[in-house]
Amino acid sequence: MSKINRKAVILFGILLFPVIFFCITPISFTQGLPKNNTLDVYPTDDWSTSTPEDQEMNSTYLSMMYDYIYNNSLDIGSILIIRNGIIVEEAYLEDSQVDESMTQPSNDYNWGTIIYNNEGNLRNWFSTTKSISALLIGIAIQNGFIDNVSQTFFEFFPEKWNSSYDTRKLNITIEHLLRMTSGIPWPFQPTFWSSYDEQDNPDYIDDVLALSLTNDPGAPFYSYAVQYSTDATNLLTAILNRSTGMYPEDFSRQYLFEPLGIGEEDWGWYKGATGINWGGSGLCMHRRSMAKLAYLCFMNGTWDGTQILSKDYLQEALSPGSGAQGSYYGYLFYLDNYTTNFNFYYTSGAFGQNFYVIPELDLLFLVNGWSYEEPSRSILLTDYIIPSILNYEEPEPSGDTTIPGMPISLLSIFILTILAITLKKKKEEVNFRKE
Repeated sequence: MSKINRKAVILFGILLFPVIFFCITPISFTQGLPKNNTLDVYPTDDWSTSTPEDQEMNSTYLSMMYDYIYNNSLDIGSILIIRNGIIVEEAYLEDSQVDESMTQPSNDYNWGTIIYNNEGNLRNWFSTTKSISALLIGIAIQNGFIDNVSQTFFEFFPEKWNSSYDTRKLNITIEHLLRMTSGIPWPFQPTFWSSYDEQDNPDYIDDVLALSLTNDPGAPFYSYAVQYSTDATNLLTAILNRSTGMYPEDFSRQYLFEPLGIGEEDWGWYKGATGINWGGSGLCMHRRSMAKLAYLCFMNGTWDGTQILSKDYLQEALSPGSGAQGSYYGYLFYLDNYTTNFNFYYTSGAFGQNFYVIPELDLLFLVNGWSYEEPSRSILLTDYIIPSILNYEEPEPSGDTTIPGMPISLLSIFILTILAITLKKKKEEVNFRKE
């Protein structure tokens, strides 16, 4: 091969390489940039929405989830899924089927709100209220109303002490009330609704304090049936009232709900005869508003640049205690580090009022129902919602390998034209030398 031919081949290869490279390699000029920066997403005014695929979720799995609900006749009224701070799925169901004409659950799923029903917009979240009470205690500490969780109940209510009480009760701390280890029982648990009537008693706190302890305060949380106590958590809102000088609903409005953009029409909270809101149940709230509280937890207590709740407190609140039940229980939050490969935490309200937070996947899941089928609700998360993320596949490249400002076909013609001109000039130079 002549020197001219070799040079021509080398030059041709050099010029043709970009054409081949751009034709076979899809180019992303935003590669490495996140689709959404959750640190900048704060739904104070309202939530943004998108398709599941826009947040890298496979909607096929969500369709399968609804099939599971229908095939198993699960009594679920609403589903809300949020990823990257954006709503990707919001549905309301009737007879275990999605009804796209509904904008809220039917009143069948709002029984229990009574005075706060607001035409079905609000839902009584029952014991999810406990988890919100835990957040409020942390906010009270953050703002200097309470020193720490080691303070005892009787530090706030010395006048409530009765010499006939078991002296172990003097040791009951805020943390014991938060971890279900105070020893205060819930004698009304077998007859659920009678406990609501009891909380309207003006002497309710005295009645609770007079109950016989089930264990030493601070003993491990070993038995849900024995130690779980709504009566104990109602003492937390009493402490909140005494320490702040505000009713819990007023404190919540000023320090939690208003900063998150939760308006008056979006919530209501049952209270007893003394005006103190119940710490263990009775918070009624719109689903999107409850999602803001879940999102605040996900964001480590920060909201749009303001530290609403101490990150350290929240970290402790989401750390396990001791005992068979305590190993999966924080400050009135349930902890799950065994069902999937992802740790998550959640609230649990009677008849199926839950929100789940899965930090590693930037995922929130809220569900309202009317049954005690807790395993079935968790299955929605573990078998369908999480797999919708793990089994998401990027759409196939469209084949468009356009370089900004120049289609690849024009680029090819341009390069080949330059090559032809170069070879022609080389040939003319050789002919000229021969002459």
